[in-house]
Amino acid sequence: RVEMTSATSCFLTAESQQQLSRSSGRRWTFCFRVHLSVHLSASMRAPVCAALLLWVLSDAAARRFSEEQMAAIRQRIRSMFYHAYNSYLNNAFPYDELRPLTCDGQDTWGSFSLTLIDALDTLLVLGNRTEFQRVASLLQDTVDFDIDVNASVFETNIRVVGGLLSAHLLAGRAGMELEPGWPCSGPLLRMAQDAARKLLPAFETPTGMPYGTVNLMHGVSPTETPVTCTAGVGTFILEFAALSRLTGDPTFENAARRALTALWKTRSDIGLVTLTLSSSTRNTKAVRAQILFCSIFHPSSQNVF
Repeated sequence: RVEMTSATSCFLTAESQQQLSRSSGRRWTFCFRVHLSVHLSASMRAPVCAALLLWVLSDAAARRFSEEQMAAIRQRIRSMFYHAYNSYLNNAFPYDELRPLTCDGQDTWGSFSLTLIDALDTLLVLGNRTEFQRVASLLQDTVDFDIDVNASVFETNIRVVGGLLSAHLLAGRAGMELEPGWPCSGPLLRMAQDAARKLLPAFETPTGMPYGTVNLMHGVSPTETPVTCTAGVGTFILEFAALSRLTGDPTFENAARRALTALWKTRSDIGLVTLTLSSSTRNTKAVRAQILFCSIFHPSSQNVF
């Protein structure tokens, strides 16, 4: 990991590039984090961004895999998924997550078998229609969002609402019987709507930017901190807008758009938003921002895992 403090230091030295090139045959992860000063002039932004984009694209273009390599990678991904998935079912279900060292389960995100919801669409991507159907039916019978649990608003949205929406839209491909009016009707869609409705009290703030945590039965605690993060404010539009378009209820999309608009208004003079901000004040201004570039595989590496 290389950390820079100025946009003028955005490039690896020739020696560093040679060292990375010699890492052929083993996995490496390179994270490139740039802290842009708020004093960076507008004239420098375009060339810096263009140079970084060209570097990323040229690195990606250098990767080539044969059909045999791709088949082997697919099989390894499938094996890795089922190793984790079956371990969860055998040792942790119905808890949210598996604890791999103790081989038992724990509730971490809300006590609704989160791993199953999270993995549901992946089952179909891997072609396992039988397990998709079994899990979809199981979730409908066992998951209840009307519980006295403090849940992460962000995580519940991306994992539960997003996972259920994905599974709902893929249900036809899995061979499940579809209700009349699908895709605007269906049990998984109703579950996603129920989960999202439990998150709406978190958006009742002066700015419209949500709190980070909400109790699924009682709403936001009076002692809840207003401090939240950029992702916890600006990423709801995907799931909430899709949910509104499918159900015809604009409440979700309106809440997400209000939060996103409020976040946009906090950007700094160079157009960046802060890492953390307050959902309760309209005077938040970005004081520090990051641009993160990740190249997961070395172009010459043979062991991509």
